[in-house]
Amino acid sequence: MVRLLLQHGASPNVVGFDRVSPLIYAVFGGYVEIVELLLAAGADKYQQAADGYNAYHYAVKYRRTSIIDLFEGHDHAGNEKKDRPRDLAVR
Repeated sequence: MVRLLLQHGASPNVVGFDRVSPLIYAVFGGYVEIVELLLAAGADKYQQAADGYNAYHYAVKYRRTSIIDLFEGHDHAGNEKKDRPRDLAVR
């Protein structure tokens, strides 16, 4: 379904009232393949939900190691401090 929506022009960064993105929902569920699809479509792993956390933070919080590895395989563009949530979690 996600692939179909993206193929028909759906934004990977659309959010609801709580500002939760599809990428964050994919992280919640541990859906690695969906995370890959969304990232390939330009999903912003640093886009914050209403609580101030982003998909990367949730991946660390919920110990989604495969997703963390995917995120760390991408550059850190958009993260002004260049902090990785994994590093923040162990401080």
